[in-house]
Amino acid sequence: MNSRMRWGYLFIDIGNYLTFEERMEVARKTVRTYLDGVNNADIKGSAYEGRITITERHFCMGGFVGRKAEIEIDANPVGGQERGRTTISMLLTEKINQNLN
Repeated sequence: MNSRMRWGYLFIDIGNYLTFEERMEVARKTVRTYLDGVNNADIKGSAYEGRITITERHFCMGGFVGRKAEIEIDANPVGGQERGRTTISMLLTEKINQNLN
């Protein structure tokens, strides 16, 4: 077993302002920001831009505890559908070593 393996769960609270592909892109970028140890980062896609903020505090959702990320997004109109500003919340839980967690 690789002792440096990191795994966890990601819970996302998001509205309908972004497409499924955009949501997954935001999730990937947020997880990468967390894994890089950065607490704040700008995010930009083809039809949106915003800012990722990962808090230092831990939050609980049911039996899961982790750090909370909040992403403020401004989404551009697509296909005549009006979009706008929204906040995405994510709970990032992490398990570093299955023998310890």
